[in-house]
Amino acid sequence: MPPPIKTTWADKEILTNEDLNNNFTNLLTLNIYNEIPGGVINGVNLTFTTALIFRANSLRVYLSKPATSEGGGEYVTDGAARLFKTTNYTETLDINGNGTGFVMVTPVPGFTIPGQVLIVDYQRANV
Repeated sequence: MPPPIKTTWADKEILTNEDLNNNFTNLLTLNIYNEIPGGVINGVNLTFTTALIFRANSLRVYLSKPATSEGGGEYVTDGAARLFKTTNYTETLDINGNGTGFVMVTPVPGFTIPGQVLIVDYQRANV
């Protein structure tokens, strides 16, 4: 009879399908793309939040193109205007140094093209 499988990840001698699936799922959810941040775009508000905490310096903020029927109704960052850290926004960090949102340097003006939104990409901090 073979020895029992060790239960800690570092000492495990045989990987199970469950181990591989869990690890793959974590990899898939490490990077967040095309999230619409929380916060009102009204020409006055400066503060926006993300759904999850993120690693410092991993946040990318875009002013999207409007959703179209050709794109399946999804907002896309392809061809969107990328905003620049420190020039356009600063990351909001918690006491552990993880990001929780961002603050615009100047308010996002009212959009001239209906359907434009802010979109963020980031790398999760709690994976």
